[in-house]
Amino acid sequence: MNLKQHTPITDLDAKIDIIDHLNDDHQAELLAIAQAHGHADAAIAKLLDIFVEGCILEVIQSTHSAATQVWIPFVLRGDLEEQILYLAHSAMVKQGKSLHHAQKQYFEVLEQTMVTPHMLRLYLKTDKPLPPNAPGFAWLFSLKVLNVSPDAHTEKNSFIHRLLQRIFIRVLPHLSQQKREKIMLSMVKDMRYYTLRKVEYREGSEVAWVDVYLHGITAGGEWAKSLQTGDIIHSTSDYTEATDHLHQGQTLLIADETSLPTALALLENWNNPIPPILINVLYDKAEQAYVNQMDAPAGTGFYYIDSNSASLAQEIIDIIESLPSIDAAWAALENTLAKKIRKYLRENHQLLGTKNRVKGYWSKH
Repeated sequence: MNLKQHTPITDLDAKIDIIDHLNDDHQAELLAIAQAHGHADAAIAKLLDIFVEGCILEVIQSTHSAATQVWIPFVLRGDLEEQILYLAHSAMVKQGKSLHHAQKQYFEVLEQTMVTPHMLRLYLKTDKPLPPNAPGFAWLFSLKVLNVSPDAHTEKNSFIHRLLQRIFIRVLPHLSQQKREKIMLSMVKDMRYYTLRKVEYREGSEVAWVDVYLHGITAGGEWAKSLQTGDIIHSTSDYTEATDHLHQGQTLLIADETSLPTALALLENWNNPIPPILINVLYDKAEQAYVNQMDAPAGTGFYYIDSNSASLAQEIIDIIESLPSIDAAWAALENTLAKKIRKYLRENHQLLGTKNRVKGYWSKH
């Protein structure tokens, strides 16, 4: 492997962010790439480096075998993360796997209520066991209400879905980056991730609290507000935030309204003798009432910042500068803001890799 033949990525911060994100959140995808490129028995795959022309994976066949570095050339041209995920999607389709690790789950809406001026809580019942004490567990909900039996046309729809996946993989490399982005957005425009806030036990049954932040007129918010008792809804996948790095040392949490359900679930299931510090980045201070509804570990430090501030990133940085030394961080914020805070923690507090899990959940643009 002659790395001199490959063009380095000039934006080092973007490259580091992508490597950390993919290694943290897309292990199945990286493993699929390795398995599709001559390592069918691969057990572990890790992204080591990215170049303009391709990427390098570290592949381990088993717990007792040595690591091998594998060069994977890109097929697309454009966004780095998109190129790697396309390699994964292509590999998974060839292996007969779903692009979204489909784990369809159905829910009955029991009721809904506004717990703060902008936070709507759905009470949902499902036949599958709910994960106990799982902060950051979320479902990818379809923004629909089912009016027919969930099992109707399942086999036919599954065949059509697999066929569309294969067509998608073949056509995508021949499209411009702008058209690819448009197609990708259209595929997820009617899907939203919402977090399991808590599991409640009612008369021997589990009830999921799913909190949805309402701000303006959005597809997810309008869907949530429209749900009635007895409606059947479904998710197509699920996801759990990686939070093991918060179990020791002084930790920092930063959350806006979208990610507060995860932050509060973390605090209520805290597994660290040292209490954390939480910075709330809120559009409306009235939402602070949401934070006041939970039981935080004794000694937890709370800070509030108005997200309308013109110097929002600097205000967060100023608070962090006033804090004790930070050993680990978790945050979920608007994309541009998340990049600034992640870069600051990496360069000024030496929080690297899994110790610096600051993610962009959404974008203003």
